[in-house]
Amino acid sequence: MLVLEEPEPRAWERFLGGDRGASAGHAVLARWARAIGLGVRPEGSAEPVVVAARDVRRRRERFGAAWPDAEQVLEGLERELASQGFVALVTDPDAIVLGRRGGGGFLAEADRVRLIEGARWHEDARGTNAIGTALVERTPVAVLGRAHLERTNHELVCYAAPIRDAMGEAIGVLDLTGHLRAASPMAGLAAIAAARAIEAGLRDHAFDALSPAAMRAIERALARCDVPAVLIERPGAVRAHNEKARTVLGARVGASASRVLGAEWSALERGGGLDVRVARGALRIEVEPVLDPAGRALALLAFALPALPAPKREETPGAFDALVGDDPALIATRERAARFAKSKLPVLIVAETGTGKELLARAIHAASDRARGPFVAVNCGALSPALLESELFGYAPGAFTGARPSGSGGKLAEAAGGTLFLDEVGEMPPALQTALLRVLEDGGYQRVGEHTTRHADFRVVAATCRELDQAVTSGAFRRDLYYRLRGVELSLPVLRARTDVRLLAKALVVRVAREEGREVPVLGEAALEALAAHDWPGNVRELRNAIAHGVVLADGGVIEPDHLPIPLPAAQTIELEDEDVPLDLELSLEAGGTLAQSAARAVERALEEARGNLSETARRLGVARSTLYRMLDKYGLATKAKKRRRDLGRSSSD
Repeated sequence: MLVLEEPEPRAWERFLGGDRGASAGHAVLARWARAIGLGVRPEGSAEPVVVAARDVRRRRERFGAAWPDAEQVLEGLERELASQGFVALVTDPDAIVLGRRGGGGFLAEADRVRLIEGARWHEDARGTNAIGTALVERTPVAVLGRAHLERTNHELVCYAAPIRDAMGEAIGVLDLTGHLRAASPMAGLAAIAAARAIEAGLRDHAFDALSPAAMRAIERALARCDVPAVLIERPGAVRAHNEKARTVLGARVGASASRVLGAEWSALERGGGLDVRVARGALRIEVEPVLDPAGRALALLAFALPALPAPKREETPGAFDALVGDDPALIATRERAARFAKSKLPVLIVAETGTGKELLARAIHAASDRARGPFVAVNCGALSPALLESELFGYAPGAFTGARPSGSGGKLAEAAGGTLFLDEVGEMPPALQTALLRVLEDGGYQRVGEHTTRHADFRVVAATCRELDQAVTSGAFRRDLYYRLRGVELSLPVLRARTDVRLLAKALVVRVAREEGREVPVLGEAALEALAAHDWPGNVRELRNAIAHGVVLADGGVIEPDHLPIPLPAAQTIELEDEDVPLDLELSLEAGGTLAQSAARAVERALEEARGNLSETARRLGVARSTLYRMLDKYGLATKAKKRRRDLGRSSSD
């Protein structure tokens, strides 16, 4: 919506005095100048033009079958806006007011400024105003207060939207006007919605005017065609489609032609074959016009034919680059995910919170054949059951208190042709588990408050930090849904078990600094030690936040331990020499060995018992993780520790 308002205080007076000042070039000044060029007087006409009642009746007759629809919309607006102090008006293409409803306490002011039936509000009669300007510029317009050229209208706020017939021609305007103090963007949206409602009626009347033979031909073409077929009406919305168009193209009534067919109305109207690319690949669109009784293209029948096979798309390079690290378990997960990314199998990611489940899901989407489609994420644990249902499945207009008048398509529809990511799927309520299972079985679902069955086409990637097999055993999660989601199961290692915390921390410093628009600081060795020694209960998310904290405080310098919001490791004052025993290790000499050999064997034993988990190894030994690193190096156990982690990662991916 074009919004016109006074650019600065007293701009109206300076404009009339010939001084544009700082407002030169502002949008409203050009409109004022245009109106003055038409001979409009800013102080107002002596007597605004008002046509006779019989002329108003004749003009309503020219509206034809659309006038009853316009009256019905006006009556609906009257009920909605009576308490808000707005009058609702419908004009013809000459800006003559044909009908007025509502007003409440604003009616006396409306009469004073001649917002009455028969009044003419074209720009050449009343200067810059929403009705006249919307007709001239063929777009919705809001004019606030002193943006009106006529002084008498400076206390008004007006919202207007053109009304177009089935051929796209402007035949009038729907306008809402009230006191300036009642200004609200919602009134602008209401004006646009009301105009669209009248337009929908005009299109229905135009189709009703087609011959029965023409309608039967359209119905047969849609029903019997063995390729996806769609009926597109102006200005480019799906009016009807066959089953193949729904399943192959994700077509639905009201969807845009550009989304379903990959082409705008203007391109389709030119006729001939049109090569396009959509989420499902390359298509050849053939079009047949549907002509009204005057021989004009009322709509288009579009048929989607297979195009020549497109060259095989190379695998997206770097799809998994966001998952930084060289930890063996992480590498194994990346490789396994890459192998299954192009399959149609659903994916279940089981990992602790903060390990990067959504990053992995996005990487799978980016490396899949659906990469050109949307990636839509839903957190099943962040919404109440009722909100989750309407968010996921959408809802019909007026389905519940507070619902949008137009309804909502929901996340299932939004994910058409792409990937639906269900995070924390283990928190999904039982009733929704049943509904989701039905969608995954046949693609069918219903919006809240609606009985029409819709169909969805998406790949599902689910994630949870719960042990779903245990939830299945306890009855908290449906067994059949579990196996539907678990086409392939992937896991991500917790950060405390990873061997690459230093590498990840260094990479995050660069990434976070660039995202924040800051100079990349140096991650000091002492800070690295502190990061390596921390247990990271919040996993990678906690590490990223700690790094961001350090990036801000270091301000391009060196990140030190006191820049990090984590506990610092205890100071280590004992160096591990052959003759030294670490004070926090309770060791006894073993036969034939030195103190150092006994220490080495204790470390090795703890490493085995912890299955290569370095944090757990350090805990068992009672030392900080940084001390454990030095012990591994000193006793030649670093290589063995890496091999143990690699073997663990391999076994977890089997």
